[in-house]
Amino acid sequence: MRGITYQIKVGLVVVVGIILAITAYRGVLELNRESGYAVIVEFENARGIKKGTSVQRAGTDVGWVGSVKLNPDRGVAVAEVNIFPGITFPADAKFFIMSEGLIEEKYLAIRDNPNPDPLAGDAEPGQVFQGKPDPGLTDMISNANLALVKVNTLLDVVEDFMGEDKLGGLISDLAMQLSDTVEVANRMLVRADRLIAINEGKVTSTMTNVHDLSEDMLALTGELRGTVESMDLGTRMDALLSDVDTLLTNMNEISGDIREISGDDKVRQDIKDSIALTRSTLVEAERTLRTMRGTLERVNEKIDNFGPVGFKGKVNIRNESVHQMNRSDSAYVDVKTRLRVGDNAYDLGVENIGGGTPEKVGVTAQAGVYMNDSLLFRGGIFRSEFGLGFDYSRDGGLGLAGDLYDLNDPKLNSYLTFPLSDRYSALLGLEDIGDENQVNAGVQLSF
Repeated sequence: MRGITYQIKVGLVVVVGIILAITAYRGVLELNRESGYAVIVEFENARGIKKGTSVQRAGTDVGWVGSVKLNPDRGVAVAEVNIFPGITFPADAKFFIMSEGLIEEKYLAIRDNPNPDPLAGDAEPGQVFQGKPDPGLTDMISNANLALVKVNTLLDVVEDFMGEDKLGGLISDLAMQLSDTVEVANRMLVRADRLIAINEGKVTSTMTNVHDLSEDMLALTGELRGTVESMDLGTRMDALLSDVDTLLTNMNEISGDIREISGDDKVRQDIKDSIALTRSTLVEAERTLRTMRGTLERVNEKIDNFGPVGFKGKVNIRNESVHQMNRSDSAYVDVKTRLRVGDNAYDLGVENIGGGTPEKVGVTAQAGVYMNDSLLFRGGIFRSEFGLGFDYSRDGGLGLAGDLYDLNDPKLNSYLTFPLSDRYSALLGLEDIGDENQVNAGVQLSF
């Protein structure tokens, strides 16, 4: 009985010792976390942070999150952030929820405003800041998928336009329309000749009929005059007959003028010259249309001689790990596209898309030449700096790429790709070789 009592006493002493050690450890932590002052940070989405979450600036701990509460009236999360004594930061700084490592452990980062206000001064106790949530790897993948859908839509439009049933068919239809126009012009010339011949005879015949009609009316007037005189109607009919004579005289003059015009060789020649000029104009138009058709046919031949035309792209989802002080792992997304025309290639893309380091996002716009089906040399803008690079690929899908860029601070990157399936490959690379030696690993999606 005494032995059992002794064992219980020893156990109680051990338990009390452990409790005292834990209490002492928590006390030390509280001493180390002595708050100099507190500020308020409001978030529309405070996902991932809680009481005790670390607060960092430039990769070093400067405080911790004291509490996170919901403001039901405004629908925002309000975090009380405790800052260590002696730590200051600008009043216009920004608060970001960041992720660290592959498991995306959250911490709160304080960053300087990219457009600082020189009159802002330092943050004061109780000052309210607006925080931005961490986009997370899932959101970045969703954005990359959205960009992929848009690129695929653009690819469908380009392939539809470059297809033989579109571009080639358009040129063929245009050539057929030009040929039909030439045939219509020829038929117009033939009809014009026939019209001149037919109308010339009709005009002459019409003028003859008018002249004969005037002669008949003159004879009729004479007979009428004789009849009236014989009837002794007197002066009442003299005025009427005089008017009829005047009318007949005018008709004879008109008939003579028409006959003179229709029989004038100069007028006929002018009409023929005008028709001949119209004919020569149509012939010149026919010649021009045939020349245009030949030009379009040569353009079609040039398009056929361009060689292979293709469009492809890839999306890299990678994690970057470095081994220097005040740096943490980061996740990035790269979106790249390539248009190949014969032996030439044109690259366009955006790299280093990631919420952790928005200042590292860079644009790529390069042109290159295929030395053979496996090797491409390229040059231009790489990650918003001038750079040169190459791509080497084998039939099995294994690929190697290298880039040298940034004349002011030269950097060398190299990546290997290993095929996993038709569209997915494993990605392994090393960036800033010889300096930071940033190891990158991830997955590449090809489309």
